[in-house]
Amino acid sequence: MQVLGRAGCPQHDTCGQGILITSHSQLQYYLSLMINNQMISKLVDNLNAEIVLGTVQNICEAAKWLNYTYLYIRMIKEPQLYGVSNESLLVDKYLFQGCLDLIHSAAIQSDTSHLIHYDRKTGSFQITEHGRIASHYYCTHETIVIYNQLFKVTLSEIDLFRIFSLSSEFSHNYERIRKNRITKIT
Repeated sequence: MQVLGRAGCPQHDTCGQGILITSHSQLQYYLSLMINNQMISKLVDNLNAEIVLGTVQNICEAAKWLNYTYLYIRMIKEPQLYGVSNESLLVDKYLFQGCLDLIHSAAIQSDTSHLIHYDRKTGSFQITEHGRIASHYYCTHETIVIYNQLFKVTLSEIDLFRIFSLSSEFSHNYERIRKNRITKIT
């Protein structure tokens, strides 16, 4: 659950405000939670969006872009939480190599998912139609992988609905079944 979100320039912000709407009995629970960033779990999708927008065109530009995110701020403040050792922090104070590694991994996943073409030799990114669709219609890379595997020219409408229901975007939608309600189909 996302309780607080933010926008702006993280390199200039020193504090922020948030509003919690909850019962008094739950307040202490929410106050005790660590504020953390979930961007790393969606890095492939965020990187794809930036590539489609034209913000980044290669791995170095993407690593610099990552430096402007709240994820980067959290990585600097709590490096161990993000798998950055003290030794690598001594060598790479601003975590540029760590950012390159994260972007490289995300780019490989994006390439495997057919969102982009990633040239590992030059580090350049090239947009694909699948990546453009994912970005414009807010589809995750997992969903695009499902579509790539299951879409065929000869699908029926029922098959299409079945495939769409497998989309990660629908993973939290459940049918509510009432035990006390009986529906008769005639």
